[in-house]
Amino acid sequence: DTFYQLREVYPTSGSVFFTLYMMVFFYVLLNLSKAVVLASYDDSSEAYVHQKEVDRRTKQAAESEAANDMLGRLLKQIKKYIKKLQHEQRSESREVVKAVTETKYVVSSICLFGSFL
Repeated sequence: DTFYQLREVYPTSGSVFFTLYMMVFFYVLLNLSKAVVLASYDDSSEAYVHQKEVDRRTKQAAESEAANDMLGRLLKQIKKYIKKLQHEQRSESREVVKAVTETKYVVSSICLFGSFL
């Protein structure tokens, strides 16, 4: 509608300016929407990185606090002691299994030897 009215009044310059105006307006709107989406993505990614850093520092502070207080050190010592006991218990159970196996072989050898006599 507007294009045809401009074309009647200003045949050459009206067509050129109208087409130029529509193209510029189209690209401005297109890039404006793209800019809004990219700005939102940039803001959210920065907020995510910042939140991760805050979480990391909070966790690190909690760990250092737990490591520095008396209860934290006591818990670490208890854990070490329990691991040591578990290791000793495994070693003892291996020795018991080994002794039982050797006794089994000795008893079976005696029984076998006794059957030949």
